[in-house]
Amino acid sequence: MPPSLRQGPCAAVLACLFACAPLGHRRASISASAWAEHEGPLGLAPQARTLPDGPNRSGPYASAGYVPRLWLWADEDPGEFDGGFELEGEPAPADGWTFEGGWQEEHLGVGVFLLGSDSHEETTREDVHTRAAFLEARWLFEEDSCLLRRFLTLGLGAGWAEVRFDGQLEDSAGTAAEIRLDAGIGFGEHLGLELGAGYLYWGLPGETIGHGAFGTLGVTLDP
Repeated sequence: MPPSLRQGPCAAVLACLFACAPLGHRRASISASAWAEHEGPLGLAPQARTLPDGPNRSGPYASAGYVPRLWLWADEDPGEFDGGFELEGEPAPADGWTFEGGWQEEHLGVGVFLLGSDSHEETTREDVHTRAAFLEARWLFEEDSCLLRRFLTLGLGAGWAEVRFDGQLEDSAGTAAEIRLDAGIGFGEHLGLELGAGYLYWGLPGETIGHGAFGTLGVTLDP
């Protein structure tokens, strides 16, 4: 007795129907079954889901800013002759400018930070010019939203600063260090507006020339 009949009449009928069915129909049935298995019990096609990666900030960056106020204070050493002043005169608070540029790799960047202002001396009224240049490390923290991105940058640099007087007072120059913090919003992936503040140390430990503070309002271009 054939094996199909030993398994029962229903099994034999199904075997005959399957054998007689066109090849294309059998292929369609198998494909439908496989798709149903792939879709799952609810019949929903699978969706490819990927987690958004953070922006890849690899490339050059630059920013230019306006300094509404730059304050400079001469360091005073009461134990030294004539108070130990290393900075002659008293520059008046002044506005100025900043520029920075460099290379960013993810959250860390390295570049230059330039600071300048022009004012006058409080007593003699002669013109005073302040210039500073720093090699700076820059950390960038940012968070994307639907339309805007929020970012925070921390800069720490070392370099050179000088104050030049146009009159009879003696110019002062020396090594300097700066730290600054900027917060801003970005429009799109590259352009942004930032508001910041910074502190300037001028001189060497034990022989300080002066201190400074400044605020900034700038436009940034990130990679």
